[in-house]
Amino acid sequence: MTNIPFLQADSSNFYSGRGGNSIKYIVVHYTAGNGDTAMNNAQYFHNNSGLQASAHYFVDEHSVVQSVRDTDGAWHCGGPLESSHHPLHNICMNRNSLGVEMCSDIVGGKYTITQQTVDRTVELVRWLMDKYGIDVDHVVRHYDVTGKDCPEPWVRDESLWRKFKARLTAKDPIEEEIKDMTDKEFAQYMDRYLAAKANQQPHPYAAEAWAKAKAAGIVDGSKPQCPLTREQLVVILQRLGLIGK
Repeated sequence: MTNIPFLQADSSNFYSGRGGNSIKYIVVHYTAGNGDTAMNNAQYFHNNSGLQASAHYFVDEHSVVQSVRDTDGAWHCGGPLESSHHPLHNICMNRNSLGVEMCSDIVGGKYTITQQTVDRTVELVRWLMDKYGIDVDHVVRHYDVTGKDCPEPWVRDESLWRKFKARLTAKDPIEEEIKDMTDKEFAQYMDRYLAAKANQQPHPYAAEAWAKAKAAGIVDGSKPQCPLTREQLVVILQRLGLIGK
């Protein structure tokens, strides 16, 4: 996540610095909008003063926009308690957290976060976790701080939140497949590969030439689709009378 556009919120909507506190939490929110964009939200907090609210990042299906610098405090997870669920109240606070707002849509009368926005949020949050050494247990919802239904779709359906959290620590499928291979493991792999090729027949375009080469003693007729080593090549050249004269 590089080259994230930055449009600073009005100075009345955040406070400078963190009062010596380090970043320990990432708090996930939703905008409670319908088809809004990351830039729309950044412009709103940039153009309007006295809101006393903000977030560090806004995310939509196609982009991420930063509104408050990481080194400054955004007003995003404070406020009065709104339900009995607030396990992180006075633990996760504005001064020790980053706020990430996901743009939302209303479908069938209910708020939803599109898959594309979720994907982009996963990418952003993983990047921030790595940047600040934050573990997955310190990625929380606004709901976990003040009991507010935010992000509402992930309070209403806890399984969506659990899936999001699981993706934050999932290994890259490509990285998972890439493993260091010892010489012995490589030799075993090649043995299996060559064994599979050994019983194959030459492709139709090469069948006639392969038969003539076999009849002339240039090749022994085995393993038509296997790689050719340089040693084998020089033997073939010798049989053709091109070297050793």
